[in-house]
Amino acid sequence: MFIGIPLILIGISLIGIIIVGLRKLPYLQKLTPESHVLSQSIWEDYFPEVLAFFRRIDVAKMRATALGEVEKILRKLRLSVVAVERISDRLIHSIRQVQRESAVRRQEKEQEAARIFQEVPEPVREVTLPQEPSTPMDLGVSNVHKKEAVAPHVDVEALKRKEQDLIVAIAQNHKDFQLYGKLGDIYTQLESWNDARESYQTALKLKPDNQELAQKLSLVFQKLLEK
Repeated sequence: MFIGIPLILIGISLIGIIIVGLRKLPYLQKLTPESHVLSQSIWEDYFPEVLAFFRRIDVAKMRATALGEVEKILRKLRLSVVAVERISDRLIHSIRQVQRESAVRRQEKEQEAARIFQEVPEPVREVTLPQEPSTPMDLGVSNVHKKEAVAPHVDVEALKRKEQDLIVAIAQNHKDFQLYGKLGDIYTQLESWNDARESYQTALKLKPDNQELAQKLSLVFQKLLEK
């Protein structure tokens, strides 16, 4: 079967050639050697139109045009590469700037943490913080360090009024450590850690052996170190 199909196709092709040859035979018999001058190549005899078409093409002009277009494309590519290089340089500069700023902020934060730690009194460093206060009032406002007790449920205006009252009371009696402790409690609820630290430190200067104040101050220093 595989041999038969090609043989059939060959046979059909031969039959077609014979038919065409028989139809052209009368015209071929009328031709004389002088009626057709042979060309220098067989291609000119069989494909004169094709050769004439290619001969009409100005190869030099086409080459010059093609080279000009290639030069334009290369120029555009070079401009694109230069633009990409500029953009990449800007991105690299921005990234390095951000890295430098981050390093500076991190260094400042570490220096601030070291400074705060140096300000911690020795008795406060030795305080062990309780895991859970027994009542909501233990350690004053220790529960306000938990996120769920902060912003949404704190009456800021009321705390501000209490702050002003305590400041007036301290102006009248600046030796009362309890007033400074209460003021530190208010600043702790407001999450104003630096003010709370100053209040508790002043209270501890007036009452150095007060462990409750030491624990509150330790909590404040812990928050400052976490910032």
